[in-house]
Amino acid sequence: MISNQGSNGYVFASTRVRSVEKNLLTKERAENLIDCNSPEDAIKILIDIGYGKGAEEIEAKDFEKLLSEEIKKVYDFVRGIAPSEAKLYAFLYPYDYHNLKVLMKAEFLESDPEPYLIDKVGTIDVNQLQIMVRERNFVGMTDNMKNAILEVVDLFSRTNDPQVIDFIFDKYCYKEMKESADKTNNSYIKGYVSLLIDTLNLKTFVR
Repeated sequence: MISNQGSNGYVFASTRVRSVEKNLLTKERAENLIDCNSPEDAIKILIDIGYGKGAEEIEAKDFEKLLSEEIKKVYDFVRGIAPSEAKLYAFLYPYDYHNLKVLMKAEFLESDPEPYLIDKVGTIDVNQLQIMVRERNFVGMTDNMKNAILEVVDLFSRTNDPQVIDFIFDKYCYKEMKESADKTNNSYIKGYVSLLIDTLNLKTFVR
């Protein structure tokens, strides 16, 4: 992707990407993970290639936290070299919709959402999103998010079925992703997002 600085921006982005390529999870490293004799050995391999915040000790039971932190690092990196954050929205919206699912389920089922929220990855700060949902204040949300919440509230009140929450938010999330990709006028992004949505739909169908 070429930034507003033209070729200089492209050179900068390309150089930054190459500087971290050595830490990619290659086929060989993935095979080493599969061959590990214990979760602790697998964690060590991930730490060695830069996962986490350094060489600190991480217990195997915290592997999900480790992966979540790595996702945040990746998106922070991409934001730093992208020409415009708006071009990334198609890839960030799934995290917003995940958080919306968590918040609505917590509200309806009277559970604690905190352990399942993903912060610093979506387009809306989690703390802000919690207030929006609690107060039904849709300022700052997209129309799709607003419509999804209203539809979830209506349908759940009539069915009391938690599965409708996933179904409705997924529907609007895919719509949001496609609309966002189309706005970029980038054929690669549009094609990738279309393929990603097809893959997610197939996984849902298989379940």
